[in-house]
Amino acid sequence: TRCGNNTREGAEVCDGTDIGTRTCVAEGFLSGTLGCAAGCGAYDTSACSMGAVPTAGQVVITEIMPDPATVSDMTGEWFELQNTSAGPVELQGCEFGDNVTPTPNTFIVESSVLIPAGGFVTFAKSTMAGFTASYVYPSGWTLANTSADEVRLRCGGVTIDSVIFTSAFGFASGASMSLDPGSTNA
Repeated sequence: TRCGNNTREGAEVCDGTDIGTRTCVAEGFLSGTLGCAAGCGAYDTSACSMGAVPTAGQVVITEIMPDPATVSDMTGEWFELQNTSAGPVELQGCEFGDNVTPTPNTFIVESSVLIPAGGFVTFAKSTMAGFTASYVYPSGWTLANTSADEVRLRCGGVTIDSVIFTSAFGFASGASMSLDPGSTNA
């Protein structure tokens, strides 16, 4: 047998991308992507999570800062999410998008973002947003200040939450838009 050829052979548990039918769930986790450890004798669970993939309404977009005043839009845009479920949820692999047509701007959450039950996380455009964000998203993904825009979260092809906003919302430079805390049921 030869470890590293992406084909399980002999006593190998896995080999590269060939992990058989095993999943993170089978390994005792709630979600994630199972891999193969070096040497082909064990699974790599480093991308597995104890958070479940959220379903529609379990994660709510609670606050959006599209037009910061103390720093530029390129460094200071951000948004906040809340887990409204009774258990932890994992956003790794989920997609954020907007309503740009004909092709929406999107980004995939590439690393673990675990939100505890009832907890909050923030996504920012840079590490210089004025606080430590839970996740820094690609600089090419922007929030509009004067035209209609959207922040949309999709996980596993399901829309979890979406906020469409325009300048008619009345937000001003340096002021975020915030969801009424009593309105977190999507």
